[in-house]
Amino acid sequence: MKYLSLTLLLFSLPSWAGGYLELSGGVLHKQLKGDSKSYKSSQSFLTEASLGHQWVNWDFSLDTMYSIGRQKDFNFSYLQSANGDDYNWHSVSVGPTLKYHIYSESGTWSWAPFAGVFYNHTSADNSAKFTDLTTGKTEDNSHESWGYGGKLGVQFKQYTQSSSWVESISYKVFGSYTKYRKTEGDYLKNNRILEFKGDTPDKLHDYSVGVSVGFAIGDKLFSKAKNAVGLK
Repeated sequence: MKYLSLTLLLFSLPSWAGGYLELSGGVLHKQLKGDSKSYKSSQSFLTEASLGHQWVNWDFSLDTMYSIGRQKDFNFSYLQSANGDDYNWHSVSVGPTLKYHIYSESGTWSWAPFAGVFYNHTSADNSAKFTDLTTGKTEDNSHESWGYGGKLGVQFKQYTQSSSWVESISYKVFGSYTKYRKTEGDYLKNNRILEFKGDTPDKLHDYSVGVSVGFAIGDKLFSKAKNAVGLK
């Protein structure tokens, strides 16, 4: 009943009045750094969803970015115990972004420098298992890290007057920095499985550069949906 009420409330609005949902995908180059000096670069695919509001020039959104990739020879230490392998990693970043749009004379496109901050959760795992030779217990070789960061970039947006439902097509180039603060994971020491939970070892952080392309929906699709259900 609550969701029905929210749906009716949404469709009672005359328009989204500048609100939008933008979906995009692209690629990301990540360079991991740390005290161990064993970190290497990796490439990944990214998807991003942005829910925001655009005024004439200013634009504010809440962004969620998911990326997935593979890190070879990932090597770090838990309390002086070396831990290295090849890992698949998954990363989610959530946070606000502020843009400022500068329009062309024709008004058909704009470019917008932007800045944002985010909270990050990254997991790294592979198919290997740790085996405790004392107890016979096994654990997954997986590691979780949490942190925060910031990003800077520029977005180029083409407004699609001819489309009946897409508001714009966008292209983004950005750079970001992530500092990992807390980590949890299992490791082997003297053939025993031990659990690490605390500050991320080796002062782990990364620099990333990404490019993406996406599209935004807003008032056009909202109006079509209202018409489809018989609302004006």
